Amino acid sequence: MSNSRSTLERELERLTPSRIPFEQLVRRRDRKRRNQRIAAGVVGIAVFVAAVWVVTSGWAFDRSTPAVPGGSETGPMQSSTNEGVALLLEPRSDGRCCLVTSVNPGDSSTIVWCFVSVFNEADRLLSTQLVPPIPPGHRRTSGFETPPGRQGHGFQEIPLDLSDQHYTSTCVPAAWQGSAPF
Repeated sequence: MSNSRSTLERELERLTPSRIPFEQLVRRRDRKRRNQRIAAGVVGIAVFVAAVWVVTSGWAFDRSTPAVPGGSETGPMQSSTNEGVALLLEPRSDGRCCLVTSVNPGDSSTIVWCFVSVFNEADRLLSTQLVPPIPPGHRRTSGFETPPGRQGHGFQEIPLDLSDQHYTSTCVPAAWQGSAPF
């Protein structure tokens, strides 16, 4: 019986985990924390470099297109979107600006909203307007529907004198297209 007891005690000693010194545990914990911080720093730098590259290259941000064909007939009208919708601004009979007209060369309606940038003769930006404007009490514009062809959208007060200023407009689909919400 004593033989089996001594065998049992030897086996228990063998199975008992060895005592790891406290200093070893502290070094291991510190090493893991250091490696985690280094990995987080590398990921942060990679995200920063990618963001700088996207901003400086203009990747996926240029949505403007050349001037609207036939713009000389209605004044210095410009711009459209990747959807093909153009925005035309014309003065009212009393000289105030602007009567808003959309031109959709496509064969289906689309809902858009547009930025109008007003420039002086020296191409200095004077103002930027949102068409249609943000309704009172709302956080964003809902846009307006642009059926195929020309469609008038009424009057919107825009600080623009077509006799000595010009503008560009960029129209984008009003639906969320995967970018940050406006």
